[in-house]
Amino acid sequence: ALQGSQLIGTFGSLVDVGGPVPSGITALTGIDDPLLEGAPCEGDALESLAAFLAQHRVEALVAHNAPFDRGFLARAWNEHGREPALPAFLCTVRLARKLVKAPSYSLGALVERLAIPERARHRALGDAEMTADLLIELLARARLGGVHTLEQLRALVELGSRRAPRSRRRVVGTPE
Repeated sequence: ALQGSQLIGTFGSLVDVGGPVPSGITALTGIDDPLLEGAPCEGDALESLAAFLAQHRVEALVAHNAPFDRGFLARAWNEHGREPALPAFLCTVRLARKLVKAPSYSLGALVERLAIPERARHRALGDAEMTADLLIELLARARLGGVHTLEQLRALVELGSRRAPRSRRRVVGTPE
């Protein structure tokens, strides 16, 4: 959890998904069945997350490519009947597109471009820590542009955030 650009708390939890970890996930993340022994089930992990959000009065959840993470978390949150509703999400991909000129807006590319220390990649906590560091850099850039509140930041991200539809071209062969 950040307050301004100050880290005030960290939450991390593995989750026992109730079955074996697929080999592809293990290859990507290093998470395997023995690592999940003793991990809480999804409902218990969500209860701990809800307590953390309430304790720190979290006003926005920040994620890199937030629609992806929001989908997973919102599904679980709703399935387990969690109240109150999740805080709004802020997407660092969209924010970076407004504040950084880069050939790629992947987390890895932005971390490298902005000289942010790399953490455990493809692990929730490591990616979250890098996203927090990225957010701190983006907040500094936003402040230089006169953006000082969460509402202004949300407006900046929403302004023109929809991509223009790609034009479709039909290639027609010439008759032989």
